Amino acid sequence: MLIRKILRAAAFCLTFIILMYTINFIFWDDIHALSRLTMSEMYNYNGNIDTVVLGSSYVVHGFNPKIADEVSGAHTYNAATKLQAPDGSYYMLKEIIKHHKVSTVYIDCNNVIMSQFKSVNYGANSIISVYMKPSLDKYRFVYESGGGEALLKNAFPFLIRKKLNFIPIIKAKLTDGYKPGNYRYVNLDDEEYAGLGYVIKDGVMKDDDNYESIWDIDPSEPLTEFSRYNLKRIADLCRENNIRLVLMTVPVASEMVRRTDNVQVYIDAVQAFADENNIEYHNYNLARSRYCLMKISDYSDKEHLNDTGAANFTRQFMQTETALANGTLTKADVFYDSISDKMEYDPGESVRYYRDLKDKHE
Repeated sequence: MLIRKILRAAAFCLTFIILMYTINFIFWDDIHALSRLTMSEMYNYNGNIDTVVLGSSYVVHGFNPKIADEVSGAHTYNAATKLQAPDGSYYMLKEIIKHHKVSTVYIDCNNVIMSQFKSVNYGANSIISVYMKPSLDKYRFVYESGGGEALLKNAFPFLIRKKLNFIPIIKAKLTDGYKPGNYRYVNLDDEEYAGLGYVIKDGVMKDDDNYESIWDIDPSEPLTEFSRYNLKRIADLCRENNIRLVLMTVPVASEMVRRTDNVQVYIDAVQAFADENNIEYHNYNLARSRYCLMKISDYSDKEHLNDTGAANFTRQFMQTETALANGTLTKADVFYDSISDKMEYDPGESVRYYRDLKDKHE
């Protein structure tokens, strides 16, 4: 009787697994998913990943690992994903250090994420977790992201990303869809996957484009408790694994920074967190231009760098971070103390453009 029950249970499990894989194969559109490539290339990386960069779309489009490697001589990986929240960064890093001996981690602390995400964002997390290998950490991450419903969607990810016109998807899966180095299925009209997590964003911003700020910073809680909690988890994880952690910020168009209310309150909150946890914070919106000079033409829009801008920023960032790490430069050498000082003494090109425009009309 017991053996019969065990066999029935085993048959049920096997049937469920076959059904799950069959349905997902037919209806789940993972062929067009950027994060599938980000995760699979991390797992299949030829060698050891020394340096990891975490964050959201600012890093996805703004950090080129190949240029970072040229400057540093290390092996660098862009592990950012669009709308990646700090809990996603934490589990992404946990997954990477299972497979690589990481020595340095940079995490982008832009205030779109850190000051506005007050709780779990299932959609942002699912594009990471669904491509993670099975493990307790994976299912803990999934459960934290949405409980039992999230676990169901992780088992049947076609519920998240499905295509009713599934014939082209099946054809791609059976031919070159999963072929290493084949990126054509994930490329969009204005985006091109370039490998190692980096996505080129096309376009060049103009002098008179819209620079109105989209950042909404609550001065009573500039760094949310949700962000603070998960940044602390990342800091503890790095400390436990002898990893150097640096909180940083990819620069956006300087005129947008100037138009943002309470941005200094946010910077002060992140700096206070860094001080409390004995970690570094390097905000490149505060950088002196001789260490990080970004032009209007480096941006595809007011928030994101284009390919030229990503190359310029990555090169300057890695040169500066290397000098900061070895003591050749100090933080005071590289960064202004405040946004007001930066805007007064060393404003970016877009700020100067609008100042000149204002002067002409006065």
